[in-house]
Amino acid sequence: MGKAIGAVIVGFIVWSVLHFGNMTLVRAIFPDAIGEDGSCFEAVPLLVTLAITLLQSVCAGALCRLVAKRGKAPLALAVLLTLVGIGVEGSMWHLAPAWYHISFIVMLAPMTLIGAAVVTKKPA
Repeated sequence: MGKAIGAVIVGFIVWSVLHFGNMTLVRAIFPDAIGEDGSCFEAVPLLVTLAITLLQSVCAGALCRLVAKRGKAPLALAVLLTLVGIGVEGSMWHLAPAWYHISFIVMLAPMTLIGAAVVTKKPA
């Protein structure tokens, strides 16, 4: 049980650190597209953010599975990321279009579980 909890914590921290880097990178690449308050209504920077978030979710799920080895830790991480995502995106709803927030929330759990599945597969 302790290993599973540790795996979820590690996955969440890794996802959070990668997301901070993601947002820093997107702000550097598209400085004129993102307002001082973090608002963005331009499609390209939002799509870049979603693409990187997809990859960071896969990475977090994979790392969670590697730490936990077995069990439902990746599912717990997927649920945690989704619940936190709903809260954060809900509080920032006015800063970006609805399609971005919905896409962000919807992809968190599946991509996290895909990452876990990738490292679980046996080599051929």
